Amino acid sequence: MKKILILKDRNKIGGLAIWIKYLKTGFSSKKFKIIITKPTFLTLFKLKNIDLVHIYEFSIFAFLLTALAKIKKIPVVATIHADLFINSASSSPAKRYVAKLIALYCLRRANRITTPTNYLKNILSKRNIAEKGKIEKIQNCVDLKYIGNIKSFSKEKNIQIVQITDFRYPQKARAVIDTIRAVVNTTTKVKIKLLIIGGRGSFLQFKKKYSSEDITFTGLVSHDTALKHLKSADILVHPTYFDNSPIAILEAFACAKPVICYNTGGIKEIAQGCAIICKPENLAKEIESLIGSKDKRRRIGKLSKTRSLKLSNKIISKKFERLYNCLINE
Repeated sequence: MKKILILKDRNKIGGLAIWIKYLKTGFSSKKFKIIITKPTFLTLFKLKNIDLVHIYEFSIFAFLLTALAKIKKIPVVATIHADLFINSASSSPAKRYVAKLIALYCLRRANRITTPTNYLKNILSKRNIAEKGKIEKIQNCVDLKYIGNIKSFSKEKNIQIVQITDFRYPQKARAVIDTIRAVVNTTTKVKIKLLIIGGRGSFLQFKKKYSSEDITFTGLVSHDTALKHLKSADILVHPTYFDNSPIAILEAFACAKPVICYNTGGIKEIAQGCAIICKPENLAKEIESLIGSKDKRRRIGKLSKTRSLKLSNKIISKKFERLYNCLINE
């Protein structure tokens, strides 16, 4: 049995935490022993008898682990989910600069880099971070069984719209304003409830300014609670000015929900015609169109559900297994 050491991201919430959670349950327990460990100095002493190291967070621990693995001639896979060259406001410029240097070091010394979209793959190639042959696209996945077992909250009579975001990024927070304006500007007589899930960053400022009887900011909630809200929703809106392969869209697909989003990053690539992609100025129009047609919501939801079947972790995790085997046997 081959031992794979995966360096876990520090965050217990967010897209990366959900990604590794779904990926782990898709691995074959007969062929691989997957060791997912937190980034601590003790991690460096876990390389004994390890066949491959997989990193997807870029900290000082990832730097040290990559360097030590290269000395010991252990193959390294690095997965990157976002554009390194787009900054968030969550840290100082100095910290962002150091983090970028560490990420570049790890990526350039990895035996193989994976990314969920061709969009990001092309960015890495154009910036000479790695030659194209070293970068492999392996899409993000969802655990269909896990999501299927989640029970929704009781359904209300009004139309429920959900947005899942992270207020640490100005490019994502700005799109929350787009959603609120779009919902307020709809001319439908149907009562709409907008639920915005997510926290951190500028969350409190947004909540104070925009909360109302029909607009609720939940803040940070557990993954299961977010899925319950998603299952109770009629529509997921995911307008954003910064994203690559958002897990929230894939989860909405798995829940057979219609999705409205912008053509940002790799979103159009992962949606493949199973979501409504619009420009910011047309967001209200598209929301109103979906609200006005239950048949349209059902039809798009059926397409999105079919799309999710191709992104099952039972399929995607096997792609990582094949990559692990290839590198270990080189």
